[in-house]
Amino acid sequence: MPRRLTPLTIVLPLMLINAACLNRQDPEESERWGDRQWRQAVRENEQRLKPEDQRARGGALSGVGSAWREFRSGLGQLFDYATGNRPINAAKQLLDPANADRRREAIVYLADRPYGRQDPYTDYYQELARTDSDYLVRAMAIRALNRARDQEAAPAFSAALEDQSPLVRLEAAKALANVPGERAVAPLIRHLDNPEESADVRIAAADALRNFPTIPAAQALVRVLRDRDFGVSWQARRSLRLMTGRDHGYDQAAWLTYLSESAPFG
Repeated sequence: MPRRLTPLTIVLPLMLINAACLNRQDPEESERWGDRQWRQAVRENEQRLKPEDQRARGGALSGVGSAWREFRSGLGQLFDYATGNRPINAAKQLLDPANADRRREAIVYLADRPYGRQDPYTDYYQELARTDSDYLVRAMAIRALNRARDQEAAPAFSAALEDQSPLVRLEAAKALANVPGERAVAPLIRHLDNPEESADVRIAAADALRNFPTIPAAQALVRVLRDRDFGVSWQARRSLRLMTGRDHGYDQAAWLTYLSESAPFG
């Protein structure tokens, strides 16, 4: 005869599993950085700020990777030729005023190719990011500029932080995390501080602020260490760690004391 389940036999295992999860210590929570970890994080950040083609280089197997990319690029060109997907067609679609989907698809096509992450295409992306009526096109244009690490696009990223679409604001904040512009500090802080802003945008803003080692940026990150959205707090802590090479966890008082007494940014 099958054993009858009671509420206790169902609830008790769930309680034990929940307690075990709560007692598990997240390595990110317990880890305290030393100089070696900090230097490694700084090197990784420097790589992140480089254009896509430069990030792909280096390492013992860089020659193999380069050969594979060239081979894949050649296959892609053959496929494009066979299917009629050619750069000239993508360039025409990029400027098609009647079809937003074709403009977006053209950006995706071009940004996936090295020449499409250079002038004059990046100029077109900036124009689309500023003026296109379709928010998906604006978002994709910003993403393409981000992939290109186009330094001249930093003002366009800052402007896009005020876009009505949260998706565009998210792409703008993510771009500013890789293409930092000094004018972006104030709007990034404003969006990070705004509890009504999308959590994804706030997390990306906290990530972007890691590149601005200043007291206002650090104080803004400290303010959200106890945010209702843990993703925001977690990212703020990571940015503070990279910014300072120190770690005071989520202790706001300890961070503020450190910032006031140590003058970490000169």
